[in-house]
Parts: sequence; C-alpha cells; structure tokens
Amino acid sequence: MDGDGILNKDDTDIDGDGTPNAGDENPNGGPGVTPPTDTDGDGIPDVPCTSADIQWPKAELDTGTRVKIRWTLLPEDCGLTEERNIEVQATAHNSGADPKKQNSNKRRVGQNKTAITIPHNCDWDPDPTMGTNIDSSVAIQYDFSALGEALGDSKAGTAYYTEKVNHQVGVDADNCDVTDINPVVPLDRISHHKNSSCETDQTTRAAVCTSGPLVIGIGAEKDVYYSVFTKVQPRTELQFYTQPKWSVTGGDSYMNIYVRCGGETNERIIYRGDPTKWKNLQSEYGSCVVRANFPEINAGWVNNPGVAGSNFILRILSKNTTISKYDVPTPQE
Repeated sequence: MDGDGILNKDDTDIDGDGTPNAGDENPNGGPGVTPPTDTDGDGIPDVPCTSADIQWPKAELDTGTRVKIRWTLLPEDCGLTEERNIEVQATAHNSGADPKKQNSNKRRVGQNKTAITIPHNCDWDPDPTMGTNIDSSVAIQYDFSALGEALGDSKAGTAYYTEKVNHQVGVDADNCDVTDINPVVPLDRISHHKNSSCETDQTTRAAVCTSGPLVIGIGAEKDVYYSVFTKVQPRTELQFYTQPKWSVTGGDSYMNIYVRCGGETNERIIYRGDPTKWKNLQSEYGSCVVRANFPEINAGWVNNPGVAGSNFILRILSKNTTISKYDVPTPQE
C-alpha cells in the first residue's frame, strides 16, 4: 500500500504518485522502481531498494527560486516495501540567508522528486560591490539524510546524502519586495470587454482599467470585469510554483488555477491570496499538473485568456480598478 489504507489489489494508484496504475510505467514508485518481487513470500522484495542517487539543483539556478530535487533508487530494478516507502523531506541551508533554512515538500521515497526554495537574503546582490555577499554566488548546503534513513542506508547522515552548491544570487527573488512600485502588468495579459480599456500609468507602472457602458461581466460570473493571466510551462506540477501574489483596487478578486490530477481528473482551484491556504493547496494538489490548455474563453472580449499555455487567471470584481501587482513566479529546472 501507499499509506492510503487501500490494499494494492483494490488500489488504482498503488504508489500514491497521482498517476493511475494503468498509465503509470512504474506503479510501485518512480523511475527504476519495479513492483516488488517476493519469491519466498517473506514480505521483503528479492531486490530491495537500499540507496539512492540524488540529482541536486544546478549551480546556475538563482537563490530565492523554487527548484526540483530528483533521485533514483538503487540498485537498478529494486523494489520498495510499504515500510520503506514513507514520506521524506530535504533541507537547504545558508547561515546568511533569511530564513536560514528551507524545507522541501514532503514526498514518499518512491515518488522520486520534490520541490524546495533555494535560501535567499534580500540584502544579497548579484553585484558583490552593492550587497552584503562577498561574491556573486553563495554556498547552499543541501541535506537529504532523511531519504537514506528511510532506505536503511548505512551512509545516511554522511556526506553521501549532502551537497554544497554555489548558486547565483537571485535578482528580484520571489520572497523580496524590491520596491513599492510593482512591475508592469502587460496589457496583452489583461482580458476585458471591448467597451472597457486598460492603460499603463507611466509613474507607478501599474495597469489602470476603466469600464465603459453596459459591461456586465463574464458569463455566469456577472461581477467579473477583468481577467489577468500568465503563460505556464507544460507538464509542471503545482508544487513547483511559489505563492502567486497580486494587488488590485476597487473590489474583490480571486484566482482560478486549472490543474489535472492523476492523469485524468481536471480541477479548478479557487485561490484568494491567503499564504496559509496556499500551503494547504500545495499539500492537497501539489502532484497535480498545471494545465497549459483549458476552455476559459471570454467571448467578445479583448485578449482572451484561453490562448495556449495560459493559467493562473486573476478575476477582478470591479468596474474600475488599478492592478499594481500580478506575480506568478515561473519554476526553474
């Protein structure tokens, strides 16, 4: 079992990775994990997984960004028992970062990947003459001893499950409010009725939108007057996105996020900007893939968000509004 209380013979997703067994190349885990063969029936696979090869984030990735950690279970073609296929968590640390330590998402040993934010400090600067760091890169210490411990590897707690990577200092990192003047919201990423208009304020760089006569909103959502959207990477799980942030005036707003879970179920997530709720959404939908195609088309509107690769649709419930922030950080490989 994968910890869901369902016996394998009745479980449509044995390894709990969100992909149904029928479409999962390795239903008992990730790459390199085969269904445990137990010839003598003692509950232990003939070739149990006892170690892992970890693919750490690359040095050229920026501090402050959300990245992936992947691993391959060893030896090749090994099998996992339920006892070994538990949730594990990696850490990343730098004593000068704020916060000093970041934790990855919790994932089962057999899921073979997780997401983590590279530690950052908003006082660091890519130009070492302008910030507190002494170089344009900083050393991040990664530790995934929990993976080795789950596998019963004698090398757990040693340098084998740790890695020091000199990452480039991030520019405008996701967790830093670099300035009170927020980045421009591109006008071609704002969908609105043809009788409305949006312009960029040349001083604040915010988008100022005003509604013309007889504008009644979108379809069944009569109070929605503007939709802001972004392009997304195909086949990327929600866990690799950091919290979207926005700031609008004049009324309420919320975000539609379209995901595909388990390879077959389409979901619409409604997110209203609460950081705590974002953590809950990542826990519940983290393994779901953010869709790059969906049927959200606003007939008769300018800049339809239904273009290929669009998602994270911010709905604004105000005829007149100023959009001073819309930030959906793009995951990095």
